[in-house]
Amino acid sequence: MMRRPAFMLASAMLLAAGIALARPAAQRRCPALATTPTPGCPIALPTEDYAGRFILTPRLATGETLRLLTDSGGGLLILADSAARFGLPLEDRDPGPGVYNTTTLPAFMPGHAIPAPLLRDGRLGVFAREGELGGDLMRGIDGLLGEAYFAGRTWTFDYLRRRILWRAPGDLPRVAAAHRVALAFKTDPATGDRETNFARITVQIAGKDYPMLLDTGASNVLSPAALAQIGDGGPANRATSFIGDAIYTEWRRDHPDWRALDPIESLAGTAMIEVPRVTIAGYTVGPVWFSVEPSRAFRVRMAALMDRPIEGSAGGTILRFFRVSVDYPGAVAVFERAG
Repeated sequence: MMRRPAFMLASAMLLAAGIALARPAAQRRCPALATTPTPGCPIALPTEDYAGRFILTPRLATGETLRLLTDSGGGLLILADSAARFGLPLEDRDPGPGVYNTTTLPAFMPGHAIPAPLLRDGRLGVFAREGELGGDLMRGIDGLLGEAYFAGRTWTFDYLRRRILWRAPGDLPRVAAAHRVALAFKTDPATGDRETNFARITVQIAGKDYPMLLDTGASNVLSPAALAQIGDGGPANRATSFIGDAIYTEWRRDHPDWRALDPIESLAGTAMIEVPRVTIAGYTVGPVWFSVEPSRAFRVRMAALMDRPIEGSAGGTILRFFRVSVDYPGAVAVFERAG
């Protein structure tokens, strides 16, 4: 969940090393230019590391490149100026209040393509580059690929090799049971049909369980003063994880030794806290920075889109330690560490 306006919320492996353990690379015989993944042969999508997040960079037949921020906790959209620049056809799907256009992804060059969304007839919303979609957060970005993009497929978010893999259905790496976790999604209580694809995962911190959004796009933009405070040499526009202010207050009370920057000037919240150790999917990692937002954003606003209220989101500052493979239809994620 990057900091985002409400409409974005509403619209809202066996990897190379792992495969090699099961079958030497020379014996894999994966097609060089496959357009659809098969078991054991995922497709590496054109990916750019974006300070702890992933941008997909498919190339159009014209040679131009789209830059689409992947955000498992966000919406599915193209910015209007980018849609115009690339000549994407628009269709008005809502003539009433809150009018917005939709479009589809264009044709891409072989070997530089990404799949179209399975939901919403493959259509993406088109929104103006203004407000929170303007400014530093989305500079140089053409759109967002959110929860509705990942729905219905199996993926690997490889933070170790800085890439995204599109996998065959259910083609998850084999890991110990402790590193395989169930995900929870909002469903219709009458039919059991899934209503959204915002995934809930549990994170353990200081002996307590915290329900969180699995959030590959969690972002913050720090002011120059905040960059000087944090002093890690990283960029202003960066990955983060989020925690609500109610839990933050508890952490400050119970763990006064944890480093906190309060107040801090940033796009998302007025405080940050560095948690020494976080446990997720049977692994303990750290340290992890959290940006602090009002608890209402998670317990009320995001709760309406998920199966239950949450306390924050697990973003790139946690996920950076892992290869995370997610089977969205199967509601399962597996975590792998280097070595």
